[in-house]
Amino acid sequence: MTLKINFKKIHKWVAVVVFIQLFIWLGSGFLLGKVDHSKAAGRDTKMHSTDKLSAFNNELIDIQNILKSYPLATHIELVNLLDMPVYRIRMTSRQHAYQASEYVLINAIDGRLINLASLDAAILNNRLIQDIAQASYKQPLKAQETQLMLAPIEDLPRERNPVWQINTLDSDNTSIYIRANTAQFITHVNDETRWRDLLLMLHFMDYFQEGSFNNMFIKVFGFSTLILSGSGLWWLYRLVRENQIKLIWWTSNKTVLLRNYQKDDITAFTASKNSSILSALLDNDIPIQAICGGGGVCGTCKFNSNGDIRITDAELTLLTKEEIATGLRLSCQHSLSEVTEIELHSRNKNSNKSANKSG
Repeated sequence: MTLKINFKKIHKWVAVVVFIQLFIWLGSGFLLGKVDHSKAAGRDTKMHSTDKLSAFNNELIDIQNILKSYPLATHIELVNLLDMPVYRIRMTSRQHAYQASEYVLINAIDGRLINLASLDAAILNNRLIQDIAQASYKQPLKAQETQLMLAPIEDLPRERNPVWQINTLDSDNTSIYIRANTAQFITHVNDETRWRDLLLMLHFMDYFQEGSFNNMFIKVFGFSTLILSGSGLWWLYRLVRENQIKLIWWTSNKTVLLRNYQKDDITAFTASKNSSILSALLDNDIPIQAICGGGGVCGTCKFNSNGDIRITDAELTLLTKEEIATGLRLSCQHSLSEVTEIELHSRNKNSNKSANKSG
């Protein structure tokens, strides 16, 4: 029986967690609709660039000679890097550009190695980094901060390659990102972008900043929702089986006798026979202790009946064997249709008597 009550508690706690995340999901979704997505994408500062090759007057190095120096190369292409022909040699790569990969950049005219992924070597190419950033930015770059960053990168949670960050220090705190291993422009990130990314992180539960919809938390949330649905259906089945939930097509009243502990008399009260005994007592202004308000978790709304009525799971958990044997039951667990005469438990009666005296 302990397993059953724990199952009910699991249902309630999972419901709390799911509700909190659902509230966050709805709130972040609403705020995402208010975001200026054009500005968040950096379109107001981004300059369109291209890797298309233009005509070169100088003779290029034979590609076969390049491949002799890099026998493990898997792919080589000639690209335009700020009107400079460059061989981009792929050594290792993944399906997506942001995944960790290894490239080599060779000046296609003089054979010079262009290394932007090393801080020491990149000092020699600082001007090139600045020029790549400027080529992507509509306004002239004034005072800026430049630094080489390694994963994890706050503005680019998915990125696993070293990148250059160029902070423009404009009014929107725009940062320009360049992938160091390929010398390619990645994106512009500004305050609106960061606000959008925060909302997306909350909306997709990416609390570990994986930069992916398919993260651990969303899997746990989906599994929790499945548990909530399954346990809810099981709980509903138990309530229906124990006649605590009924399909009511019409209602009728029933009069039940109430025996007084202190006086040798009996009074009567009337309520819908389908209502719980607890609700019927309260509707008739008959005080009874019920700390949880009828949730079946406190075990305080005790009563005795003149008949033999069923025992619910809540009563097996909250009442002692001796109390159950003497006929004690919980008024929130039974409907008026199950009884014809009841007595309130002495504790309820005494507490009510004390409350009346204090009043």
